[in-house]
Amino acid sequence: MKHAPKPLASRLWTAAAALSLALGGCALTIRNTVPQPVVEPPPPSRIEAAVGVRLEPGMEGREDIRSTEGFLGLPGTRYVTAVGRAVVSLCDAFLPRLFARTKPVSGTAPPEGVDALLDVRLASFDLAPAEFPGPATCRAHLVVGWDLTAPDGEPIASFATDVVGVQPQPMLGRCVGEAVALALQDAGRSLAERLLSDPAVRAWMERRGIATAPAPPPPTTPPIGAEDAGESPPAPTPVAQRAPLEPRSSAFRVGIGAFSPRGTPGALEKPSGGVAFLLGAMSRPLRPLGIDGDFIWAFGQFSSSTAPPPGLFETKAGRMDLTTAALSVGVRGIAPLGGFEPWAGGGLVLMLSKLALSGATLGLPGSVDESGITAGGYLATGLDLALGPKWIFGGQCRWTFAQQSFGKLSAGRSGSIGGLTCLGALSYGWP
Repeated sequence: MKHAPKPLASRLWTAAAALSLALGGCALTIRNTVPQPVVEPPPPSRIEAAVGVRLEPGMEGREDIRSTEGFLGLPGTRYVTAVGRAVVSLCDAFLPRLFARTKPVSGTAPPEGVDALLDVRLASFDLAPAEFPGPATCRAHLVVGWDLTAPDGEPIASFATDVVGVQPQPMLGRCVGEAVALALQDAGRSLAERLLSDPAVRAWMERRGIATAPAPPPPTTPPIGAEDAGESPPAPTPVAQRAPLEPRSSAFRVGIGAFSPRGTPGALEKPSGGVAFLLGAMSRPLRPLGIDGDFIWAFGQFSSSTAPPPGLFETKAGRMDLTTAALSVGVRGIAPLGGFEPWAGGGLVLMLSKLALSGATLGLPGSVDESGITAGGYLATGLDLALGPKWIFGGQCRWTFAQQSFGKLSAGRSGSIGGLTCLGALSYGWP
């Protein structure tokens, strides 16, 4: 007895289930690297005291874990961010800049040889990765507690640094770790300011005869999580706090590219391309919306077949030169994907154009030209890539629609002087 063949969908589900079982049903784990928090500006001075640092139990193991579901029965993905280890890294790198000497102290051993104890606790944390559709930024909200006590347990001062770090999504990769580092940079800065200005801390220093001295330079340590990937981490650098062209920002740009005029049979024939230059600006009132203003100078050519035939002693060149100077205003819709943003838009154009035909009369060179002003419109699409906190490289293509008559040079008819212009531009944003 023959069995009927299984439907294709059934066979796909069977293969997916088998693959899932082969992988053991285990989710793929990806660890978000947290850069070393670099507190800037550094504290101006440190407290000349020996301080024991006591971390809350299990601090180093506290992690943010987020999971995504798999597809067709395949295992999902777990994203892990070592928030507790980032706090420990901040303490290891930054506290020696606040105190003359620090040493780790356990929760059970009696403190010896220290002037005070600093208890560090991670009270709470909430991480929000970038999502699409949604905000193109990662956000980290952390509350870190700092309790300074005397060796006998008498309270000296207690602080809670409630901090938020926001980092734009890069073109490739994730930004949660950078947001955590930004938040901890603010936590360290706030701790230093409060320790050096708190009246209770100053009173404790006076009682024990403790002075202040210039703070040492910051140490350098590898990013948290880099060793998990088996990589050689680069030297730590401060985390960028913003990307160019956030809402309520503007940018100035210059660009160069190619211009391909369209032409019209019987008026402006056989167009050939040339060069184009752009000078412009953009304002971004909202994350998905931009307002463009551009000046574009372009050069192209047409066949001179539509121009009147020369006289008995005249000759003419085979091509006519078209130059245009266009002012345009328009809007663009932006896909807010972080540092890599596609966009599309359109607007109105006011164009000054000149068509020139060169030739000779009895061997003497000369030329005839016609000019005009016309209005039109354009459609455009492009991509912008963030190069740094202020710089953007962008590419765009725009289709301009405009008609102009050049008298006898265009056979008394209106021809298309628009066409396709593709440019690369470098932009600088502010503030």
